[in-house]
Amino acid sequence: MILKSHRRRVAASAMVLLVMFLIVSLRLVQLQIVERGRFGPNGPYQSSIHRSRGAIFDRNMNKLALSIPVLSLYADPHRVNNAEAVADALAGFGLGTREKLLQKLHEQKHFVWLARKLDRKTSEAIRALKFKGLGFKREDKRQYPSGTLAANILGFAGIDEEGLEGVEYEHEKTLAPIDGVKLVLSGPGGLEIPNSTVIVRPPEGGYNLCLTIDDVIQHLAEKEIQLIFDKWQPK
Repeated sequence: MILKSHRRRVAASAMVLLVMFLIVSLRLVQLQIVERGRFGPNGPYQSSIHRSRGAIFDRNMNKLALSIPVLSLYADPHRVNNAEAVADALAGFGLGTREKLLQKLHEQKHFVWLARKLDRKTSEAIRALKFKGLGFKREDKRQYPSGTLAANILGFAGIDEEGLEGVEYEHEKTLAPIDGVKLVLSGPGGLEIPNSTVIVRPPEGGYNLCLTIDDVIQHLAEKEIQLIFDKWQPK
């Protein structure tokens, strides 16, 4: 009688263990196969290492030209739910006419630019609207702190940060940056795993340039030239 009772307890315990083992096994299969992309490592992905265009200084290291980070607005037309509402809102920010914005939002592409290099106030206001299918990309915007000072010498850079005139153009190889490349390992939820980054190619270029001109002397010289021009009105 005692032996039979003992056997029943052993059998019951074995059954409980078997059920628990099956539950754990099924959960492991679910985590490792069914939901692998959500809970497990997603493998390495390639990402760029940003580098800004080099700054231009005068002989006293006063900045004559530099690049600052800004945000540009893009859309994935396939993910935009209400193109009319988006176009109306963006037109209200002065980013184009409603018709032109709608044309972009109906393009059969997954990426279209809507507005390049927005000011901070505008980008924050658009982000607050939380329109689906819109996103922001970090870019650089060229600025000249002294305005038109030495403009005929410095030249200018285009919207894609390439030198088009003057020093900006002549020293393009020195000033122009080349973004680097890195491999990043992502873990649960697609989050980057700390200390998992591998640098494939470091960023290059983007070197600063120091000129021999003095911004004060340049300012005085341009002022005198303007006075002479206003007085004699040469043709």
